[in-house]
Amino acid sequence: MFCICLLHSYAYQLWGFMELNAAGDTDKAREVYLRGTKACPKAASLWMSAADLEDKSANVTDARRFYCEAAMADPRNPSVWHAWGCMEVSNSASYQRHTSANGEKSSY
Repeated sequence: MFCICLLHSYAYQLWGFMELNAAGDTDKAREVYLRGTKACPKAASLWMSAADLEDKSANVTDARRFYCEAAMADPRNPSVWHAWGCMEVSNSASYQRHTSANGEKSSY
């Protein structure tokens, strides 16, 4: 059963990727990823694709939630932790640039 779900997760992942990159439809890609994560909740790579979409859409809270789901689905997958860490560092650097540009003091 896991193998079938794993195959389905790759199909959902590819479908979402095509909606996002070929059709340019972020909302449709989001819908596909969410449908896929409901069908295959143990597919960490699918959760990571959803997290990446949300990060690129500046929905950091949702991205964190999806990375958390990916980590729970496969806690030994180093790619999950690496991608999540890179997102956090990137968003921290963006926050620091924004606060410096506005003359506010950063709490970091």
